[in-house]
Amino acid sequence: MNLICNDWSLTLDLSGGRIRELTYKGERVFGTYKRIDGKMGNTHICAPSFDKEGQEEYQLPFHGYARTLIWSGEQVSDDTLRIKTITPSSQKYPAELELTQTFSLSDIFNHIIEVKNSKGDEVPVNMGIHYYWDTPQGWKESTLNGKKLSSYIESNGYIDLTNESTITLPQAKYQMTSDGLHTVMLW
Repeated sequence: MNLICNDWSLTLDLSGGRIRELTYKGERVFGTYKRIDGKMGNTHICAPSFDKEGQEEYQLPFHGYARTLIWSGEQVSDDTLRIKTITPSSQKYPAELELTQTFSLSDIFNHIIEVKNSKGDEVPVNMGIHYYWDTPQGWKESTLNGKKLSSYIESNGYIDLTNESTITLPQAKYQMTSDGLHTVMLW
């Protein structure tokens, strides 16, 4: 799916509900890249579990189902796309979750993620978002709220996230507002 509006261009992959590319005024913000392990990677959500949480007790796959499921999409308005998928229920994780991602391209890029238990028992959800930022000049001088990202990675990678954050990359500076996400892990 593609959306072009207000100097923004967004390309989504419905296989995994991924952002293949996001550009602003022709400059790439997010993209698809060959990782150190040789796999191709791009922006995606990890739900209903992040990292290894949920694997043993609930037998959920590493990073959850969301990044491997097929999503359906609709254009909501001239500047908004919405994609949805349903996670499978199992004996150890007896619920179907409706995952929705809404992308708006107004003066800002807005990415809203919603999780709704559509069928089954009450279950825990622990999610994450892997944003694949474009850093053609490298990432080692990048900062989050004025502190070098490399210093976080060298310690334990965890950062308490404020509602308003500034991400400074060698080639660009971004303001990020988040609601409901309180911790960032960098690696």
